[in-house]
Amino acid sequence: MRSTRFFTMLFLSLIISSCDKPAEDFSELSNAELRKAWRACAYLDSASSDDIKTCENYEKECGTRKKQGSLACY
Repeated sequence: MRSTRFFTMLFLSLIISSCDKPAEDFSELSNAELRKAWRACAYLDSASSDDIKTCENYEKECGTRKKQGSLACY
């Protein structure tokens, strides 16, 4: 009984903690890595909500780098 309760609590805590994952830091990506990921987003057929959020973050990082004078994504 205790082991079942323990594994149930462990499973639930893993599920809850995975729902709110922290935002990734894209500023550490090289220009080539960012460009590759940004272009891959353009070819997604059926994107999940997580994929859409990630692609939006790539787009924001591309915009930030563009303002700094780097045309990594364009």
